[in-house]
Amino acid sequence: MLKRNLLLFIIGIYATSCFSQQIHLQVLGKEQFHDSALICVKASALDFYHCNLSGEFIFDKKRGFEPQAISVTVDGAQQKFEIVNYGIQSNENKHVYKLMLIPYAMESAIVAATRVGSKEPFAVTDISKEEIEAQNTGRDLPVLLQFAPGVITTSDAGNGVGYTGIRVRGSDASRTNVTINGVPVNDAESQSTFWVNMPDLASSVQTIQIQRGAGSSTNGSGSFGANVNIQTGNALNAYGILSQSYGSFNTHKTTVAAGSGMLNNHFTLDLRLSKIHSNGFVDRAASDLTSYFISTAFIEKNWFLKVLHFSGT
Repeated sequence: MLKRNLLLFIIGIYATSCFSQQIHLQVLGKEQFHDSALICVKASALDFYHCNLSGEFIFDKKRGFEPQAISVTVDGAQQKFEIVNYGIQSNENKHVYKLMLIPYAMESAIVAATRVGSKEPFAVTDISKEEIEAQNTGRDLPVLLQFAPGVITTSDAGNGVGYTGIRVRGSDASRTNVTINGVPVNDAESQSTFWVNMPDLASSVQTIQIQRGAGSSTNGSGSFGANVNIQTGNALNAYGILSQSYGSFNTHKTTVAAGSGMLNNHFTLDLRLSKIHSNGFVDRAASDLTSYFISTAFIEKNWFLKVLHFSGT
């Protein structure tokens, strides 16, 4: 009888502990919003919905709870987050979760004045970062675009390194408008673009859009044939890259790149240094190119400021 009562007592204590567990949820990264921003957390599996200004929440744990199923809003706007810390305080029956809000990324707004959407009546080709990286072995950017509809490229050296040109629907470089983050880079006098001054620019490109025909450009006569809209990016996560490639005609490329990721929920810094050499397919058409790229950005909730500087020789 004593053993039976003791067993029932132990089972009761265990059951009580199971049903009295609590979840302590802390939302981090709210510094990117104003001080009076209202933070709301919804856990559908627990029938829990609560809002406050501190970003700290406590509720009872139930079976089937998954922290990934939580939704977080700030001032009514849905937010993305990642779980940066999890711990169990056994003496207090607490499950502590810390969620870090992922800062806003506003890159898609950079060239809104010169880019068009998929539903607009223009002949457009969008090229992603992954498609560019698959071909980026040191050749100039026009050569990486040669498989787009209506595009023909030329190379003085015969292997796509050095002096290269691009034609779209038969229009030469002086009628092909090129922008980087919405800023025209065509020469003011000849209206051409000298890609040899921007070697390995492809390593810093996020996306490219080619508009065949006059399209939506606002940049004058240089846009009669086509528009090539180049968008660079700023990574929100820290990274470091060392890339090397080697090919025919003693062609080789070395690229070193690094990024700080998001600092203090506002700043980013990206750096790149590249070296390209090729003997060329054509006799006496060797290239020995060096370039650098520096980009920094200050990001707020509703606006951002980006400054970049790049050059090549």
